[in-house]
Amino acid sequence: MVNEGDDGDEADDEHESARLTYLDLQRPRASKPLRELPRLVRTSLALVWVAGRREAIGLGVLTAFQALGSVVQLLLVGRLISKLNGLKTGGPWRFLVPELVAMTVALTVLPIVGLLITELRFLLGDLVTRRAQSLVARAAANASLLEFESPEFHDRLQRALVNASSRPIQVATALATISSTVVTSIALVVALAIVQPIVLVAVLLGGGPVWVVTRRATRIGFEFSVNEGEVDRRRAYLLHLLTAKPSAKEIRAYQLADHLDKRYGALWDARIARVRALVRRRSILGTVGRLANGLVVGAIIAVLVWTVASGRADVGKAVIAAGAVVMLGQRLSSLTSAAGLLYECGLFLSDLDDFLNDFQESVEPATATARPRETLSNLEAQDLTFRYPTGRADAVHNVSMHVRQGEMIALVGPNGSGKTTLAKLLAGLLPPSNGTVAWNGEVMEAGDASWTHGVAVMFQDFTQFMLTLRENITFGRVERSDDHDATRVAIDMAGLEALTASLPIGMETLLGPEFIGGTDISGGQWQRVALGRAFFRDAPVLILDEPSAALDPEAEAALFGTVKTLCRGRAVIVVSHRFSTVMQADRIYVLDKGSVLESGSHAELMALDGTYARMFRLQASRYLPEVEGLSAASDGAT
Repeated sequence: MVNEGDDGDEADDEHESARLTYLDLQRPRASKPLRELPRLVRTSLALVWVAGRREAIGLGVLTAFQALGSVVQLLLVGRLISKLNGLKTGGPWRFLVPELVAMTVALTVLPIVGLLITELRFLLGDLVTRRAQSLVARAAANASLLEFESPEFHDRLQRALVNASSRPIQVATALATISSTVVTSIALVVALAIVQPIVLVAVLLGGGPVWVVTRRATRIGFEFSVNEGEVDRRRAYLLHLLTAKPSAKEIRAYQLADHLDKRYGALWDARIARVRALVRRRSILGTVGRLANGLVVGAIIAVLVWTVASGRADVGKAVIAAGAVVMLGQRLSSLTSAAGLLYECGLFLSDLDDFLNDFQESVEPATATARPRETLSNLEAQDLTFRYPTGRADAVHNVSMHVRQGEMIALVGPNGSGKTTLAKLLAGLLPPSNGTVAWNGEVMEAGDASWTHGVAVMFQDFTQFMLTLRENITFGRVERSDDHDATRVAIDMAGLEALTASLPIGMETLLGPEFIGGTDISGGQWQRVALGRAFFRDAPVLILDEPSAALDPEAEAALFGTVKTLCRGRAVIVVSHRFSTVMQADRIYVLDKGSVLESGSHAELMALDGTYARMFRLQASRYLPEVEGLSAASDGAT
């Protein structure tokens, strides 16, 4: 039900959101983690348990053993001192043998236990990282293509990757520390309650200031990390430009290395300055808390020394009490730090949990049934409109078009006219802001596997997978990657026979220079590989975005001869600036500023003598002087 006041509340919310800054939108709500900390701890422990239950159990047992061993050591020291105090000079020392043997065992076993704990933490850390990063990667894969157009999404994704790698194991470590500390503290509390009860009260009171300042310092650190997300990505981007192969050519050609390095250094300098301020604030807070705690502990030890000096206490009991005070102070400090770490992890894990929940819906597996080619009779777009999240105008505006089985459709227009965006809409990769796309009259939803599995796409900025040639091809339809005959057909259709024959181990050759044993290939060859991937998909709709941009004229002619053959029984949509390709299409759509200006066959559009005819003559005049003269005469007549 909707209350009468809801409209006013919505208006207030909208007004409030208008005042929020970009960083406010990034920042998770501060009130949430404390309330949900128990659930987040359970979630983190469940993740640790699934990732490595044997290692987690072993770590817990060893940590508890280490905690009890420390208390036993203290008691042994107190017992030794008491016996020594009662032992006459020159008396038999054999009465000390049991304690000496026990101390030797403890001093030998406990360091070994500490070593095993360190190694188990290292192993468990990798197990948890593997599991957590897989969850984040899956969530990112479930996100729509539209999400990747948002800077906020990239900031959230980076935080999720970082936090998924470290925070769950930190929770497990913090809880292990808390558990061992509690076990140790209980034993120490019992000892102090027997030996010096008043000392126990003073020690417990001394831990209060440490917890207060730890909680405050944790909140400051969390806010700092959230606010740094955007700047961290900028710095990482500049580092990528300086170190990655794709940008290496232009950086050297334009001598950009020094300039980019200075910008990279400036971002680091600014971060270091902010880190210095953060460290200064947290150091002051920590110093105040530890100073208060240290004064309390120092006062207690002074009192114990006075009781021994004045004969009011036994030396052995005083040593146990003093040791218990020091150990309990250390344990309370560890407990406070672990609780602070747990609280900090809660803040970050809340952010991670939100990210995973937002994109938890699983995409359909690759084995989902694609639409058979014979089911396609018509793919129709009605009044398609789309605007990118960061855009100020529609990239596509009220576009209506159709493509039938067996047709080849071309999209032309100047850069930025919306051709590639329209292709993504027709492929089901982007959700339209308005309008519909219907497959055989059935309106489809973006991301529907029955739609996307029926479309093969090759974009101009295709991915170069640094894997084998076979994998680069069969990624077009991974569920039938073992179909070697289809792989060979796709390679032949893409004109990759010569390349395959020249590679050291044929289709099993690793492509690219990134990894040892890889073979780099030319840009035109990479484009053919991407085409082979699209052909291997064997889909009823084929979308090619500038498929011949890196091909020579002869290869381009051969390619589109293949495409025309492939078009039989399929619908082909080609985005191209080359009119030698475009004029072969059954129908051509001319776009500008996201809208369709003209549509028709090459002959019809030339007869119309509009935008398409002008663009065609302009391009043709570069190669045919007689067309240039014709174009000039036509312009003069106009």
